[in-house]
Amino acid sequence: MDHIRRTLSVIPVVALLLAACAAPGSGGGDTASPSPSAPASDDGADAVARVDIGDLYADPAAFEGQQVRILGRVDSVLVDDAAFLTSPNGEADGLLVVAAQDATIDKSPAERSVLWITGTVVPLTTDALATAGAVVAADDAALADVASDYAIVATELSDPLAAE
Repeated sequence: MDHIRRTLSVIPVVALLLAACAAPGSGGGDTASPSPSAPASDDGADAVARVDIGDLYADPAAFEGQQVRILGRVDSVLVDDAAFLTSPNGEADGLLVVAAQDATIDKSPAERSVLWITGTVVPLTTDALATAGAVVAADDAALADVASDYAIVATELSDPLAAE
């Protein structure tokens, strides 16, 4: 009986991983469309655009300055609880996510974990990261090999399996 329960509890996690790892554009339509796929919440004023990670990864410049919410898998952690890479398919040159100084971290980023990431898309420059309140600077040694020209300065990292 316990074996069945464990098997059933794995199914939602596998579904989330498959959704987070889906190829860009696999949901149909234009892969570089900057339009949000759905609102993150039903609160009118506090709504954050929920964006497909494939769309954001394909054209981050189209989202510059916008607050977004994505479901992303942590490809690699660069700085504990402060910076990591995410991409639709585990690419080595993923999109950088940097925690803001006042970020709410309900789930710490760990390699291969899946998170709701809410934050603002900014150019990967020292000034832009500082203005957005990032805890890590663009010239930090841990970010030396980051290939992306953009980052998400995250105000919230949360568990997609947690009850809202």
